[in-house]
Amino acid sequence: ASEVPSGLDTARIKRDLIYEIAGLGPLEAMLDDPGVESIEVNGFDQIQVFRSGDRGPAEARFSSQTALLSAVERLVRATGLSLPDGATHAEGALADGTSVRVVWPPLCPNGPVLLLRKPRKDAPTVSELVSRGWIDSRVANALAAAVNAGRSIAICGPVGSGRRTVVNALGVGVDKSERIVVAEAGVRLALSQPHVVRIDLSVTDAATSGLGIALAMQPERLLVCVDEAPQVAELVGVSASGLPPWIGSFFAADADDLVQRAQRALVLAHPGISESVARDCVAATFDLIASLQPDGAGGFRMSSLLELTNASGAVALTPWPPADDSGA
Repeated sequence: ASEVPSGLDTARIKRDLIYEIAGLGPLEAMLDDPGVESIEVNGFDQIQVFRSGDRGPAEARFSSQTALLSAVERLVRATGLSLPDGATHAEGALADGTSVRVVWPPLCPNGPVLLLRKPRKDAPTVSELVSRGWIDSRVANALAAAVNAGRSIAICGPVGSGRRTVVNALGVGVDKSERIVVAEAGVRLALSQPHVVRIDLSVTDAATSGLGIALAMQPERLLVCVDEAPQVAELVGVSASGLPPWIGSFFAADADDLVQRAQRALVLAHPGISESVARDCVAATFDLIASLQPDGAGGFRMSSLLELTNASGAVALTPWPPADDSGA
């Protein structure tokens, strides 16, 4: 009727129109929102956002599948990736450290699926995780002692357990005089130390060893977040040349499961290697292991720190630090 309905926010309509024509559509406002931690786009009209660890539907949506495809193309270009024709998936990072993962048809038949994870702006300390109930106070003291002693520490747990948060908290406790190299997909760990070098594992490929490059940067402390079997096998492989003290995040149900997964990953990466050699390599790589376990209330809690030893042809996991003669 050539009339603008009353109450219509025309300024917002103009902004959204510009975002859709030349930008990332509704993702623009979500990326600018400091309360949004990650974004899941499962379809042009199905967007989920994480706030304070909780998932919920976004109010906004793309106008069409075409609009989503255009936004995805711009987003991938913003990561600096050069994709071959017919590419079905991509991983990269934006200039601000937001990690980007995209899957296209035909690998994803219903249309492009997008996962955006924003980098941390701040990170809780170990003491703050204790106050939240994530870590037992006795284990927190042991972890702090292990970091100060230069022991290597593996943090494992299932998806969503917060293992990367624990790694970040331990990384915050590393002495500021040390040269720290962070190897992870994107830029998600928040560290304030002056000597921090970052290697983005999401932009490396089979011909490029991301962990090898990280070691070439001569770290005095390595922070590594790996979730895939080939990356675990690579970590075990590069340890043969010597690793600096490291703190890492791994997907596993518990410490024993992590050891078994690492052994299987090494056998798969190197067909013909004996199980005993794989066991010895894994035992030489892993030092201390802590796992996040379900707490029965919908969260996760860390209540033990275990030391991995390899004696008499068998791997053993024992509490660390060991109790003294008085039983303390």
